[in-house]
Amino acid sequence: MLSFTGRILSLFLLLIYFDRGGCVTNDKVLLRDVNAITLREGQYTTGRRSAPVPQLKCVGGSAKGQYKPRIVQCVKQGFDGIDYQWKCTADMPHEFEFGEVTVTCEGYSYPEDPYILKGSC
Repeated sequence: MLSFTGRILSLFLLLIYFDRGGCVTNDKVLLRDVNAITLREGQYTTGRRSAPVPQLKCVGGSAKGQYKPRIVQCVKQGFDGIDYQWKCTADMPHEFEFGEVTVTCEGYSYPEDPYILKGSC
């Protein structure tokens, strides 16, 4: 049986363990550290402050409904002072190409948080 001091020490060590990330999933990611994302047809984003949404969504264009890429990879190209710029590619027949592509990620604590929820893009 632990003494009172032993229990306090055990509690203190346990708190340090959790504070350092032990057994706690780290779902907070700094967006500027994300260089690439892979999106899959039929998969959903993670959601914390908002409901998950499909990772891929075609919203218009002449190919809408004719072809859906199964996997899309987006690579960060730079930052324009407001948003990050992404270039997205997919293995598609040559007659199809992406038009305007928008990558949106969920801010971890608030909408414009520089930290995002892992898997939310």
